Order: sequence, then structure tokens, then C-alpha cells
Amino acid sequence: MKFSSTKDLISGAWSDLNAQGELYEASSSEQSVFQGSFKEILGWSATLNNPSARMIHSPNFNEGLAVARFLYLIRGTNTVEEIAFYAPRVMDFSDDGIHLFGSSYGFKIFKDDRFWNMVEKLQTTKNSKRLYFPIFTEDDFLRDSKDIPCAIGFLLEPRGNVLNVTLLMRANDAQKLLPYNLFEFSLLHECIAVASGMTIGEFSYYAGSLHLRGDDTTITENPWDDASTTTMKPVTSFTKEIYELILEKEEQLRKGIPLTKKEQYVEFVVDLVSDLDEFWRGIFYSLAEYGYKSYYKEELLLSLPHNHE
Repeated sequence: MKFSSTKDLISGAWSDLNAQGELYEASSSEQSVFQGSFKEILGWSATLNNPSARMIHSPNFNEGLAVARFLYLIRGTNTVEEIAFYAPRVMDFSDDGIHLFGSSYGFKIFKDDRFWNMVEKLQTTKNSKRLYFPIFTEDDFLRDSKDIPCAIGFLLEPRGNVLNVTLLMRANDAQKLLPYNLFEFSLLHECIAVASGMTIGEFSYYAGSLHLRGDDTTITENPWDDASTTTMKPVTSFTKEIYELILEKEEQLRKGIPLTKKEQYVEFVVDLVSDLDEFWRGIFYSLAEYGYKSYYKEELLLSLPHNHE
């Protein structure tokens, strides 16, 4: 199946789950945070022919959280504090209160310069069938943990000057996680294409277990039917220098939010990102609005520009 936007793909996933999904009970013998019933389709796949149409406007999708997840992904760490600032509930998945051993996908992709080595390979190798970022690795085999990677890996398929990718998921919650996984990995797809001097192509997706959990299994009306999608402005540059600057800015924002007076917040943010290009400024404006609301428990009264058309 091919879809033109993430909203259409998610809506299609919901329709298939309602029509074909089988109901099961989770095993209580595993450490999984999620117990109880789930509705599932095995071996579900789809393709996005316009991966940039990833910004969803829906009560079921939080733009700022999506950006926070993406920036955590590219940070390439497996410590929990960087993402817990924006999403405190992630602490529930840490086995030791310090690390995320499964959901830290970027740790597998960016550590030891793997991402930049892949960029170099893409610049010198055409039409390869061998390029792959493994996420679920031998270390995860039969590991007893609250957090086993849902993502198996990220397959890169350069054809000519076009970079196609396939995201392989072990399991994926179609309501709570699929929208964010599509956002973060399709944006990663675009970043690696730009870094390699290529054009972004199709984004394919495969889930071994596409499912809904708990109360979501009883909903029959598709919650994504009323959602809309806009296409994000294109990533114009993603060099190693820009990458390192982005990580520095995110840390400064995260640490600066509690130290900045509310009446000075907008000025603080605008000044912080003034040396970034339009795309990355928009990314940080979304993050800054979300970070403000998360910390101060109120809306930011002065709106910052968003990063989609």
C-alpha cells in the first residue's frame, strides 16, 4: 500500500486493525510495562511516497514531543535524562533509572561516527543493497528488560541519486507510537539524504506486530479521520558542523528553560537559534513552545513561527 502522508498511513493502519485485527492477552511472564489486551495484525507494511508530509494536526499528535523525540534520536545517547525532561513518563522504561537500553535508537545509529561513516559510503557507493543501521542487536536477544527495541533496523536503499529507506519494526502501537516513529525516522531519512547530497525518495515501513493496546482496542471510529497533514519545509543542510550545533542548542534550551524568566522566554529562544537556518529555527520554535508548556504548565502567550507550510 502506498500513502501520500503520514496521516493517511496511520488512518489506513487503523482501518486495517479494526477490520482484520485479532485480540490477544499479553504475557505476564515478561517485564513489559504494557500488560492486558491488544489487537494485532502480523506483518503489516506500507510506503510513504512523500515522507516530508509528516506534520500531523490532531489532538492525538504533539508536534513538540515529536521534535523532542527526533532530537533525542540524533543525539545518539542511551541516557534517559535528555528525553525525560520533555517526556517524564519515559523513566518508567528505564531498568536502572539512568539508561534507556531499548528506546535509545540513536545510540545504535550515531555512536562511533556510524552515521557519518554511512554518509561517506553513500557519497561513494551507488545502488547498494548492503546499507543498514542495526538497532535490535545481539545484546537484545532474550534480554530481560522493561525496554526492548521496537525498531529492528533502518535499511538504506540508494538508487541513482535518490535515497529510499525501509524502517523495520519488531512491534508498533498504531495509536501511541506509530505517528512519532514515522515523524522521527522520516526526518532522519531526509537528513541523511541531504548530508549525502541525495534526493529523498520513498519511505517504506514494515511492522512484525502492528497493534493497539488497552482501551484503544475497543474504539471503532477511526480517530485519525479528522486529522490533517502539512508538508514540512525541506531540510536545506545537515553537515557534521550543523549537527553538532543543533545538539549544543538543544542542551542550552533544555537547561535554560528553568533558569529563564517567563517574560524573557521568547527573547531567549529567538536569540538562541538566530544563527540557525530557517528549517532548524522552526524545529527549535516547536520544541521551545512544548518545553515552555511542559515546565511552566501554561501556554506560551507569544507564538513562535512553525516549520511547515
